[in-house]
Amino acid sequence: MNVVHLKGAVAKAAGASNPFVTLPAGFLPSATRSFAINISTQAAGSVEVTSAGQVSVFDSARSGPTNGITYQLDGITFLAEA
Repeated sequence: MNVVHLKGAVAKAAGASNPFVTLPAGFLPSATRSFAINISTQAAGSVEVTSAGQVSVFDSARSGPTNGITYQLDGITFLAEA
């Protein structure tokens, strides 16, 4: 098994939606994983990585990404089991 580390940040642009990226085979968790993150409004947010490799960001209300908000990915780590 490999360990996957997500780093950096993502900001939603007008018209963009979830998922913002899909990970390739060999970098997928065996089940959906959710991670608490900080967002640029100093509020809580979350990142979800599905077993299909789809990576999505959510604001504190889980309503999806908000325009102009930056979502920090640093510190997200999981086992690539699929």
